[in-house]
Amino acid sequence: MSTATRTAAAAAQPPPAPAAPAAKPASSELDAAALSFSLSSGPPSSIRLDGLAFTKLVKHSRDAHPHNATGLLLGLDLDGALEVTNLFGLPRNALRTDDHDDSRTPAAATSQTPSPVTKHIQDALGLLASVNADANPVGIYVSSFLGFGAAFTAQVLEGLKVVGNLMDNEGSSPASRSKNTASGDGMEKAVVLVHDLAQSAQGNTVVKAYRLSSDFVAAYKANDFSAKGLIDHRLTFAHFFHELPLSLHNTALLDAFISTLATPQAPQASILPSSSSLSSSSSSLLSQPPRAAIESTYSNLTLAHTPVLSSALEQTLEHVDDYLSEAGNIGFQSRQLARERTRLEASIARRKADNASRAAQGLAPLPVAAGSVAEDEKRLEKLQKSEPSRLETTLMLGALDAKARRTAEESAAAAVRLEGAKAGTV
Repeated sequence: MSTATRTAAAAAQPPPAPAAPAAKPASSELDAAALSFSLSSGPPSSIRLDGLAFTKLVKHSRDAHPHNATGLLLGLDLDGALEVTNLFGLPRNALRTDDHDDSRTPAAATSQTPSPVTKHIQDALGLLASVNADANPVGIYVSSFLGFGAAFTAQVLEGLKVVGNLMDNEGSSPASRSKNTASGDGMEKAVVLVHDLAQSAQGNTVVKAYRLSSDFVAAYKANDFSAKGLIDHRLTFAHFFHELPLSLHNTALLDAFISTLATPQAPQASILPSSSSLSSSSSSLLSQPPRAAIESTYSNLTLAHTPVLSSALEQTLEHVDDYLSEAGNIGFQSRQLARERTRLEASIARRKADNASRAAQGLAPLPVAAGSVAEDEKRLEKLQKSEPSRLETTLMLGALDAKARRTAEESAAAAVRLEGAKAGTV
């Protein structure tokens, strides 16, 4: 075969196919691996809040005032260090719970039908995931005014329960969802951020982070908030939440943008007059000063109490009234149960005494009737388990303690100001 023939044959052969790229893991596998890593870690020990998310939190709190703002926190738990990267607000009263609400019953907790707020959150998370945004719920945020008592409300507990269920059910099969929901691990991992709008208005922006304690989660799963249950779990309002250290940070892109704003720029050509003409104008103004009167600033010397102090005192008194009213209801229910328990115990003792007397006389015991000893004992056991829950009153005590602390801080500042004026140092 000649050289020309071999060249033509080589040109006629098709070029070799490019090598196939290495197989990449599916996105679902990556999501499952990240989710398993997040779920395998314990409760968070620290929180890092993104600066942009923090700005959105403060703005939502200010726009919703005088009502409390509520929203969902998005991020990822990295082996105890919780990264909060984004958030979005929830409708007003979305987490409101009523005593007659069927969604709070145990049957509704295991139901597959989501509550309206859960459906709303799931729809919002689906839209965020469709645009490749952070869609992992890690907690909620609430705003408060004069103190951090907003954490001690049934709405916050309901929000943490919803977020915990979403964290437990995320990535799990329908068969294991009821088991994950019953475990309650997600509720213990969920966090709540509380922003005090009053301190922000005074120039001191404060945000605190909390998570539920393991003892409270155990009592919440058992639905045992009677007096005996609180004693067994060693719970007071001070042991409901654990405060977590919170730090703020910005992304590298935001830091670069802020650095461009802080960098001084070179002076550019201007149509303003030169510095020599400006100096001559200044000298003429000094030689002929203006005759306008200078307004007095005596308002800076006022020693009147700030509206924050009076508002804090009013809210403290309102919380005292609410707590006394709820404590009165609990006391009334307890007295009703005690009277019924005493009546049943007396009926059981009387019937047992009658049967013992008949047995001593060689007679048959009394026939089983509607008021038999067995039925009375069952009713007595049911009454002992139906002691009124003290969860609401304990939460009110926590909110009252937070308001009282805030009132004490404002009163101390006012007392120092008045004492300084009396001593002549102000």
